[in-house]
Amino acid sequence: MPGIDYRVHVVSNDVFATRIDCDAADYRYAGRHGAPRRMAAAQLPEAVAACAVELTQALGLLVAGIDLRLTPEGRWFCFEVNTSPGFSWFQEQTDQPIAEAIGRLLATGCTALPNLGTRSG
Repeated sequence: MPGIDYRVHVVSNDVFATRIDCDAADYRYAGRHGAPRRMAAAQLPEAVAACAVELTQALGLLVAGIDLRLTPEGRWFCFEVNTSPGFSWFQEQTDQPIAEAIGRLLATGCTALPNLGTRSG
């Protein structure tokens, strides 16, 4: 599916988006195939950012890494939600304060998520 990849880190209600321009099938391994990769902090449309926060909360998470793709037609697709996302590489590439946001979340006692009740199963 052609398009532009985005990695979105959600920390409570904070959204950190990274735009990834790369022609390789998997941008993480672009260097192995000699493909250039450009990564930059990005602003998501408000509705997409809100969906990322809602999805994270619906899964009972405070932190998530969400892989999205924006097609040339302007459609957004979600490939996966990482429940324990590696964020340091994205932070290094974009200077986004993801670790600081996680630190603030931990310092507040992780009370940002509404009470979702108990889960069975």
